[in-house]
Amino acid sequence: MKSIKNTIITGLVALLAGCATGQSARTQEPSVTSPVSTTRYDSVSSRFDRLRELERPMGGASASMNGYVMGAITEVKLKIIAGVYSGTVKVTSDGKRGFSAEGTYCPLAHPEAMEKAIKEADVNCDKIITHKEVEQLTQKVFLQYAAPESFPHVDEGIDAEGDLYKRVHDKL
Repeated sequence: MKSIKNTIITGLVALLAGCATGQSARTQEPSVTSPVSTTRYDSVSSRFDRLRELERPMGGASASMNGYVMGAITEVKLKIIAGVYSGTVKVTSDGKRGFSAEGTYCPLAHPEAMEKAIKEADVNCDKIITHKEVEQLTQKVFLQYAAPESFPHVDEGIDAEGDLYKRVHDKL
């Protein structure tokens, strides 16, 4: 009884002193599943939590991003778009709305490309670039700048006799 009382008093003092954290303990009931599946779930869950954390807008505005606030993944995507604008990143299409980007963007050599990408991405002019805004810009830019596909396209169908055919050609 005295142990519980001391624990409660210690917790209240820590809370009042500002030492408490926002973490909470999780009780574990008897497991119906195997420990491996629980571990696997925790691993996948922590990966998704990390991705969400990366995409959450950062606390301060980055100097390299002209005072705009965005998540880390969004910043990387904007750099790819800036590379496309500067001509140092090449976009290719597979013909089925799939895209590939190759190259390197150097902000010091082409700062105007990043400025253009940022201004086009921030559609509501709130100085916050969201994942949705940059995804829309990425689709628009990739569709506009994509080079014709660099690998063969296969057409499949049924001919007049009812037989399945495949025809391979280089361009759409």
